[in-house]
Amino acid sequence: MFASDPSGGLGALVASNNSSSTPGSCSGFFANVPSGDFIIRYTDLSPVNGHYNQYSAALKKTGPFEFQHPVKIASYSKGNVKVSTAFCRPISNAGAVNVEITDGTVIYPLTFSLYDVNEPSAPLFGPFTVASPELSYQFNEIPSGDYFVRAADQCYSLDTAFSLKNVSGPDFSVQASRSIVCSNNPSVILSFNGADPSLYDIWWEDFFGNFIVEGTEIKLAPTVSTTYICQRKLKDRFCSTNQITGHYYRVRVTPEPDTSLKVSDINCDRFKQSSITIYNAQDSSFEYELLDKNGNSFVPSIVFPGNGSDLKIAIPDSVPLNLGDHIKIKVSNGDAGCTEILTDVADVVDTVGPDTPVLYDAEGECSVTLSAPTAYDACSGPVTGITDAVFPITSLGATQVVWTFDDGRGNISRTVQNVLVKDTSAPVAPVLPDAEGECSVTLSVPEAYDTCSGPVTGTTDTVFPITSLGATQVVWTFDDGSGNISKAVQNVLVKDTSAPLTPILPDAEGECSVTLSAPTAYDACSGSVTGATDTVFPITSLGATQVVWIFDDGRGNISRAVQNVLVKDTSAPLAPILPDVEGECSVTLSAPTAYDACSGAVSGTTDTVFPITSLGDTQVVWSFDDGRANISKTVQNVQVRNIYQLGKEKTICDNGGSGYRVIVSIEKHGFFNITGNGGTGIWNDNVWTSDVIASGTDYNIKFNDAAGCSSFNVHGSAPSCCRLEIESPPSIAINCKDSLDTFRTGKPIIKNSCGLVKIDFVDSTVSEGCNSFTGNLIREFVVTDTDGSSATCRQLIKITDNEAPIFEGDLPQEIFVDSENIPEPAIISAVDDCDAANVSYNEIKEEVDSCFYRLIRTWTAADSCGNVSVYNQKINVSRNIKVFNGLSLNSDGKNEIFYLEGIECYPYNSVEIFSRWGNRVFSIERYDNKKNVFNGFSNSKGTIFKNEKLPAGTYFYILKYDFKIDGSHDFKNIEKNGYLHIVN
Repeated sequence: MFASDPSGGLGALVASNNSSSTPGSCSGFFANVPSGDFIIRYTDLSPVNGHYNQYSAALKKTGPFEFQHPVKIASYSKGNVKVSTAFCRPISNAGAVNVEITDGTVIYPLTFSLYDVNEPSAPLFGPFTVASPELSYQFNEIPSGDYFVRAADQCYSLDTAFSLKNVSGPDFSVQASRSIVCSNNPSVILSFNGADPSLYDIWWEDFFGNFIVEGTEIKLAPTVSTTYICQRKLKDRFCSTNQITGHYYRVRVTPEPDTSLKVSDINCDRFKQSSITIYNAQDSSFEYELLDKNGNSFVPSIVFPGNGSDLKIAIPDSVPLNLGDHIKIKVSNGDAGCTEILTDVADVVDTVGPDTPVLYDAEGECSVTLSAPTAYDACSGPVTGITDAVFPITSLGATQVVWTFDDGRGNISRTVQNVLVKDTSAPVAPVLPDAEGECSVTLSVPEAYDTCSGPVTGTTDTVFPITSLGATQVVWTFDDGSGNISKAVQNVLVKDTSAPLTPILPDAEGECSVTLSAPTAYDACSGSVTGATDTVFPITSLGATQVVWIFDDGRGNISRAVQNVLVKDTSAPLAPILPDVEGECSVTLSAPTAYDACSGAVSGTTDTVFPITSLGDTQVVWSFDDGRANISKTVQNVQVRNIYQLGKEKTICDNGGSGYRVIVSIEKHGFFNITGNGGTGIWNDNVWTSDVIASGTDYNIKFNDAAGCSSFNVHGSAPSCCRLEIESPPSIAINCKDSLDTFRTGKPIIKNSCGLVKIDFVDSTVSEGCNSFTGNLIREFVVTDTDGSSATCRQLIKITDNEAPIFEGDLPQEIFVDSENIPEPAIISAVDDCDAANVSYNEIKEEVDSCFYRLIRTWTAADSCGNVSVYNQKINVSRNIKVFNGLSLNSDGKNEIFYLEGIECYPYNSVEIFSRWGNRVFSIERYDNKKNVFNGFSNSKGTIFKNEKLPAGTYFYILKYDFKIDGSHDFKNIEKNGYLHIVN
């Protein structure tokens, strides 16, 4: 045996073998040869009869002296031993053991032996030999215990230990290529693991027990979520009676990925935005992966689970964000194999303005000009700023220049640069000439030149024109407005050498006296100069007087002027207008006074002798003489007369009825002596009323003037008098709504009168009541008869309010509701006859039992007098049923049933549940949260889900229940409905 070289020729010698042969037979044997490519050469060294005509087994032909044949020896490896055990029930102490060689190379014959671990020297069973291609052997009726099995071929033996006990067998499980599938790609493979097909019969059924196929694997394509059962039992050769065990596996058919979801765009500047938002993403059973614009995954991939809400996905720095590109989103439903690309993409956009630079502050003397700064935009690169500011900036002080950076896509950012323009140099002051003038000097305003402001006009505190005689220094100030000041001095000389100009004064004359106003003269420097004189005013000396006026300008320059004055007296005193005077018996007058313009007060004189006693009219002539032959006169009228009675006296009866009085009117009231039977009486101006004169006694009364110059007498018969007598009406109590007419309240009782009577009354303000309409009213009556007699009386009227307010409108009635539909309290009003009614509200709760209570609503209407009306409403309330509308069927003990809190209060109830297609999947009466419950399994006929766990999703429930109206035999039906959500 030679190794084969790469060209197929003889390589190195590997082994040789010398053997003898007999006619018809030739063989050789090579041991311990490695795997590889070899060439076998055979040489016939013993020819028979000179001929080499033996048959070559390798070449399968008769050949020449030497033969060659290529041989390939494959690699050799040990296999593995797999041991499966099973107990046949109800046999409790014996089972079956299946031994199988897996993998490796087998050189037949192959043997299997079973040993007790405590007796390894001799097998309990075997060895049993199997021929190719068999790789397994089964030992039956093996007692429980600890063993090892030995599998051996021509090259090796393998030992594997195991225990055979009457306990549960190996872990059996159903595995799926996908536990979740999509409706458009529902293909799935289910495999049953843990059961040795040589020991078990295995087949598949659907949830309703229908046979599908035999074997450990099944290929399916369900259209709805379905539960499948893998059934297994030991083969009949192990036991006559075997238990069938089912293994359940549910394949869930899920919704398709929603490709219509909207996706937020992303900014090219990742420092401004580093995530994408998928709006209204599906739940966590879906995954979302970011792809480049060509639909390729990023490395590493970017995958996030759904969250049933807005999903925000962070973008790693490794993902390029180029303006104009976009990112696609792939959505897949986990292991279901549903994969789609969202129709919306995340465009890489530019929505953020350029990053603004930090600009330095700038300053300058008189002006500043700035260069446009540059900002960096993550998408556009450098962006030059623009501004509305006009350069150079010449406004002194601080200015803020706002630079705007626009990237051309509507994104704008701004920054501010501070500018300070200064002015620190004062204006250049000019050299000014001296100035002089007569009386005054006025200067022109000079200018200085400023570097920043240009011409600057001077200012000074000096007031122009300058009139102060002599030298004056005018200080001019030049201020550029920026705090920089320069000054210049200009010398001024003012002179005065002329006297005032003398005026020509007119002659003056006057009656009684003359007073002159001081004249003025005009001075070229001082202007108006007032004259002065030694003459005293007013001038009262009759005749001519010369007044000398002097005009001095105060600077030693003087002028004079003379004015002639004449004083006269040609007017008589002004006679007064004197009043007429009258008197009783006599009149004496005081001398009057007249006013004279020159002499003042002048007393009058007369030839009349006082007192004047002559009755009748007298004229007194008064004369007024000023002593300068000027006389005036006036007349004063005087009348002397007696007193007399006006008209006829009157008599009136006294109210008391015991007598009467006399009333006398006199022309003028003076001082009188009164005698007779009228007493002293009472004066009221010029009317006298006597004291009471007894009834039946005539009157005789004499009036004498106090001066004794006149008198008169009144007398007459006593009048006939009667007495007016009345009685007050009784006190009365009435309601505030009643009339106050006297026909209801009563009138005074007339006990005695003189003819017909007139009744008047006045009511006081109502007081001391419970409101402004109630209390005590005092009515005061005045009764007058035709004789003029009058009498008064009072009546007490007590006004009360004893009637309660009245409710108005439709009042709420007794009702029956559940606790979710309790109405708001009604707003009720009431009216009162006398006052405003105040309505108050109160509510109390009466517990009837654990399922029913009653609300008592009370409205109370009260007026201010304590009158009350009450109205009650009953609201019969059934306890509300709280619906927990979520089921989580994951066997964690939480939310495992459709729980209706409070349903025990309403045993007469029904529950129906419908799919989203309107199919009823569950119905029951007397739902109680205990025995009669919905736990996620259908119980309705005519549905493929009867007695099967319903798929996850949204369902619709209808709950109906009755509650009995308290105190009656009636029932009120209540219905609730809504959505029910099931999660597996």
